[in-house]
Amino acid sequence: MRIPLVALLDKVRSSFWFIPALMVLSGGVLSFIVVAADRRLIDAPGRTFLLYGGGAEGARAVLGTVASSMMTVAGVVFSITIVALTLASQQFGPRVLRNFMEDRGNQVVLGTFISTFVYCLLVTRTVIGGDDDVAFVPHLGVTGGVILSILSLGVLIYFIHHVSTSIRAETIIARVAHELDQTINRLYPQQIGDEQPEERWEIPPAYDTKTEISSTAEGYLQVVDDGLLMEMASKEDLLLRFHVEPGEFIVQGRRLLEAHARKPVEDKRRERLVGAFVLGSARTPVQDVEYPLQQLVQIAALALSPGVNDPFTAISAIDRLAAALRRLGGRRFPSPLRKDEQQTTRICA
Repeated sequence: MRIPLVALLDKVRSSFWFIPALMVLSGGVLSFIVVAADRRLIDAPGRTFLLYGGGAEGARAVLGTVASSMMTVAGVVFSITIVALTLASQQFGPRVLRNFMEDRGNQVVLGTFISTFVYCLLVTRTVIGGDDDVAFVPHLGVTGGVILSILSLGVLIYFIHHVSTSIRAETIIARVAHELDQTINRLYPQQIGDEQPEERWEIPPAYDTKTEISSTAEGYLQVVDDGLLMEMASKEDLLLRFHVEPGEFIVQGRRLLEAHARKPVEDKRRERLVGAFVLGSARTPVQDVEYPLQQLVQIAALALSPGVNDPFTAISAIDRLAAALRRLGGRRFPSPLRKDEQQTTRICA
């Protein structure tokens, strides 16, 4: 999978809006499907069996009650979530907010309430009272709204339990440690095949034209599209030497890499090389193993501060750090030299 796609998926995963937005869209689509099914079943015998059997006014009242209650509960959910985030930020540091934003449980709960509201709102607009010739009551749609409200009640109970457990120190530390393990496995996989002796890389005399590739923006270096760099280096006959690594803050004009070639690198190719470095406003663990490590260190440091004074939380964080460092120490660090398909060294990281 290409690195830009991985970075995009990481941004989507850490966003609080993506899953609720999908669920709201699904609720809207479901309302249209249910109303269409109601119109097909309008003359079917026994259609009100186990379905809502009242009139138009009753349907509006039921759907309106469910919709208004869902918005009220959604507001309460937002309030509880903000309080939980505030407490976690004060006790464990602001960096752990990312873990709360990534929590699928919180996203699904919020999406359930809002999608139920949208569903009831869209079904309500189809209710028509008056004469029997023009009257239309979506019995199936109203029943679906009642079912969704019962489901939302169960989700609310789950949310109360989930929030109370997610702000526990053990849960937060375990979540950060799991993210650290995933980063280690991604960046330092288990040894495959025979280990090759490390070579010393020297720039051949033929590549005497050096071009410095500098950043045109500023921010934290989140990911580097090494696949694109290798493709360009092999295709354009370049030798690339890195001067930065993921996790560093890059100021505008800072040197990202050196490109050694037989002729000067054109401006268009410079732009493509710069585009391989993805900058953002915050660090991410996609290629930055230090980020989750620093999260655990920050949790331990805050736990030992006079304001918190929680040595057991610090012990838990240190235990996770020890396990991660032991796992990391057992992995062979990859060589900084990278070769293309023709076994020509193209990149020195």
